[in-house]
Formats: sequence, C-alpha cells, structure tokens
Amino acid sequence: AYTVAVEALCVGRGVGEDPKADVAAYPKPGNGRVTLDLSAVSTPYAISVVDPLGRVVVESSGLSDRQLVLSEGLRPGLNHIRIIDRAGMQRTIPLVVE
Repeated sequence: AYTVAVEALCVGRGVGEDPKADVAAYPKPGNGRVTLDLSAVSTPYAISVVDPLGRVVVESSGLSDRQLVLSEGLRPGLNHIRIIDRAGMQRTIPLVVE
C-alpha cells in the first residue's frame, strides 16, 4: 500500500505566467519524497504517479490542497506525475528519483 501525505498551503501566481509551468515539483532530482506546488490547478483534481516500468503506483482523486507531498510510491529512475484538473486539463511532470 502507498500513502499520499497532504499539506495545505495557499500560494498565488502572477498574471501572465506560462500556464505550462503552473505546477512545480521539488526537489529535483527527487530522493523518494517530492513536494508539488499545485496553487494554479483548478480543484478538485486527480493525481497519479507512474513508475519507471509504466505502472500506476499512486492514484487519488477529489483533491483540493494547494501543496501535495508524495512520500511513497516513487521509484528510482524516471517517474511521471499526472494531474488532471476540474476542467479536464492534463499535465504530466517528469521526475527523476535517485
């Protein structure tokens, strides 16, 4: 079983920022724990983590927190974090985990 720890944080975005860059993931490269800044994503949203072998290892929906901490499910190699917001906009964030 995998857990997703969630912490709330309200952070604003500036006018005119690139919509493709509206989700930040750090640290990069990851170390098994990553924080996502989702302040520009419309809520509720769904998230899934796909490991280097293409398996969905974390999946959750109905989320509305502005900061999300993934503490389990990340595997060494290239992981992909998929986010689908209320409007159906999908973002895929590549994340290398050491």
